[in-house]
Amino acid sequence: FPSMCRQGLASLATILLNNQAKIYGGGSDALLSAMGITSKIFMVIFSISLGIGQGYQPVCGYNYYAKRYDRVKEAMLFTLKFMLVTMIILSTFFFVLSKPVMEIFRDDPDVIKYGSIALKFQCFAMPFVSINTICNMTFQSTKQKVKATILSCCRQGIFFIPLIIFLPMLIKEDGIIMTQALADILTCVFSIYFYVGLLKDINKKIEEQNLLVEE
Repeated sequence: FPSMCRQGLASLATILLNNQAKIYGGGSDALLSAMGITSKIFMVIFSISLGIGQGYQPVCGYNYYAKRYDRVKEAMLFTLKFMLVTMIILSTFFFVLSKPVMEIFRDDPDVIKYGSIALKFQCFAMPFVSINTICNMTFQSTKQKVKATILSCCRQGIFFIPLIIFLPMLIKEDGIIMTQALADILTCVFSIYFYVGLLKDINKKIEEQNLLVEE
């Protein structure tokens, strides 16, 4: 269900993004093309993050239901660190080479201009996505459906949709370029609350097990 919500909202977000790009794109398709290319590049990088998370899920699920909460915590922290390092390396690479990367896809100077700026914003926000991903994967693995669904709806729903509707009204095409990056950062801030609660819950379970062993 969380995955269905995420994919459904992603489709709605794409429709809204395309409509806003047409309205505030100055009468050309350059902004629309640039955002389309940027989103595809980001999805390739984001898929690596998802792949790391999907590798973590069975480890988390098996150990959680085996009541090996120490291993769940160890796996969660290791995966988050690994994911963060990977995203930082990739985002740095694409940030530095944003213009040459855009030039691979189009030779239109307006598309390259909009796309390279949008890609830089996305690269800045990429590492922040890691916290949301690891929390979401953990909640799905431990069947905490409500929390998993809420986090799934954040990035391209709860935060993205209001931003893509209202931000372009204030700062035109810059609002469209910045929306996804801002939505990712807000999602990260929101996810930190869940992440801290998750760690507290796991630490509590570990302490309870240690007390039982001592008794």
